[in-house]
Amino acid sequence: MNIKSYVLSDNGNNLFGTNNDARLIYNLFYRFYLKNKNLWNVPELFLNNVVKNIKYASIIIIYFSGHSKKNGDIIILNNSYSIDYFLNLINLNKKYCNVIFIIDTCYGDKFITKKKYKFIDRVEYFISMSDSNKSKEFLIDYNKDDYKYTNNKTTTKIVNGIFTYYFYKVLSSKKYDVNNWFKIKNSNIWKYVKIQFNQELFYFSNTN
Repeated sequence: MNIKSYVLSDNGNNLFGTNNDARLIYNLFYRFYLKNKNLWNVPELFLNNVVKNIKYASIIIIYFSGHSKKNGDIIILNNSYSIDYFLNLINLNKKYCNVIFIIDTCYGDKFITKKKYKFIDRVEYFISMSDSNKSKEFLIDYNKDDYKYTNNKTTTKIVNGIFTYYFYKVLSSKKYDVNNWFKIKNSNIWKYVKIQFNQELFYFSNTN
């Protein structure tokens, strides 16, 4: 088993923290890589850009923070990309794999597809949800250790997506390996996030 991750964001149209979100997740995945180079590949970071080639790995992770359309298509540089765009790229490898999406957008539940792809065995989704179908940002204290492997400017405060920040906190707790990430949905932290911010985690798995 090996893991390849792609971390994407788009900071357009009155968003302030999406690139910070991507850097936060990139740093987490890079730490995973440093700890286990036999399992994790070096993550790839796409700020205000879209991936156009997805290399084969037995597990492929795609993270995105930014805007989306009401149909769930994500928006990068004013262009929209459906989930089929990414799954088609992966399927082109013609080797069986599993895929994990982590999506911090509005209308993220609409990003999900039940369409089957020949070489994709399972697709897991971790998606930001709220009663209003809106994803939210907040201003928090800046911790330079969270951004060790990216070039963030020195500051005292930083904007992050609420969902991404707490997903990062849960995933960095060392309780989970990639095969049991689904257990993240059971973390008590989501009860706090729901009460404080009306944000929550929606999890879905589509298995062939």
